[in-house]
Amino acid sequence: MLRYKKDDLVETWEGMQDKFMLKYVPPSFSQQLLDMWTQGNKSATDYITKFDEHLNRCGAIEFESSEQTLSRFSSVLRDDYRRKLIT
Repeated sequence: MLRYKKDDLVETWEGMQDKFMLKYVPPSFSQQLLDMWTQGNKSATDYITKFDEHLNRCGAIEFESSEQTLSRFSSVLRDDYRRKLIT
């Protein structure tokens, strides 16, 4: 077991991750990661898979609404894919 502070015992991996994130990762980091996301030259299948991984890594699933996620997903699609998504 690891003690973060005198009275704050960390007993799980998730607890350690939470403490680490609070101490070492600025609150804006997840948003910056999300803002850097682009489709680039990925295929549609690769884009969807990587997009889901990216959202999970950034923790966006916990704080974004489904409308925000859809907007983020479509906003960086290549034009030809975006047109197909809209129609």
